[in-house]
Amino acid sequence: WDFQARLMDSMDAGGPHVVLKARQIGISTTVMMQKLARCLQPARTILVVSRIERVAKELIAIARYAVKTCDPPFPVELVTDNTLELRFANGSRMVGESANPDTGRTFAASDVVFDEFAYLPWQEAMWQSVRPTVSRSGNVVVLSSPSLEGALFHTIWMQGQAPQSDWRTFELPWRVCPDYGEEWFAHERPDFTDAQWGEEYECRFGSSQDAVFRSAYIEA
Repeated sequence: WDFQARLMDSMDAGGPHVVLKARQIGISTTVMMQKLARCLQPARTILVVSRIERVAKELIAIARYAVKTCDPPFPVELVTDNTLELRFANGSRMVGESANPDTGRTFAASDVVFDEFAYLPWQEAMWQSVRPTVSRSGNVVVLSSPSLEGALFHTIWMQGQAPQSDWRTFELPWRVCPDYGEEWFAHERPDFTDAQWGEEYECRFGSSQDAVFRSAYIEA
């Protein structure tokens, strides 16, 4: 889709990216495809960080499927293939990790992807450890649906909006995705509070004053 192509083109140009997105619009897949293409360059190390190991494996699986179904065949041979690492004959590799305090310190990564950053544990420790990567190569992608105002992801997003910032920012609410439409909206919207809908689909950061439960549920 057009919005995915624009994001990939921007990442190809380089620099740090922060992506504020609705859920389930294919952004994690888009980023993994672009990072797989980066593995065509020799000796690249792509670190992909997720909340739990299962999700890290799912993201690596996206890249694996692309390699094995690529037509014409992927130009670089895959020499190591396990659930959390793909290693290529040119020395490049893609590694998935679950969030932990030491993430980013164990090896030097040329590219780093933080998936659903707003919901990762140990955000501050991990962010501090990858700052050298941000300042050296800039190939860092922080993507997430929003959480609360004042949290670290909100801070990074706001810093990215500054005119002098080096960050490239993308705001992608549900309407950018052709899979969704007004009929889908009418069916799904009543099941969410304003705060829930804002965070899940409208790229709207929540506040501590937002209601957790719909008033009709409380009254019932």
